[in-house]
Amino acid sequence: MMEAVTDRSMVEAVVTRVPGAGRAFIACHDAFVRKTVLRASPAAASLADDLTHDVYVHLWGNDFRVLRHWQRGHPLRAYLRTIASRLVWDRLGRLQPVSELDDEDTFCVTGREPCDLAPTPEDEVAANEILCIVRGA
Repeated sequence: MMEAVTDRSMVEAVVTRVPGAGRAFIACHDAFVRKTVLRASPAAASLADDLTHDVYVHLWGNDFRVLRHWQRGHPLRAYLRTIASRLVWDRLGRLQPVSELDDEDTFCVTGREPCDLAPTPEDEVAANEILCIVRGA
């Protein structure tokens, strides 16, 4: 029960913009948020830093709107887990395989029309490698 009181006071300090409260919140919950990001998807490993940062941007955005919606009777970590998981899936859902990119894109595989046969295993491996390189960049 002591943790809930600490979480309540910590969130209240962040929302009221007490100097240093944001850093204290991140120091307290960063390992948990990062672990949640990594558990959400194996594909998140290469983007773990960006995705963890996105969680805090989301919490801090619009005058702490998301953080203010936390129901104080529920565990903060459960709320953070839900937010982090949803952000990971939203961000990874926007990544497209190379075969779905626009024709104008320089990374697009050319010479294939939608009515062509399904990609060969070699095509899938090549597309996955290019996608990993693009993610890393």
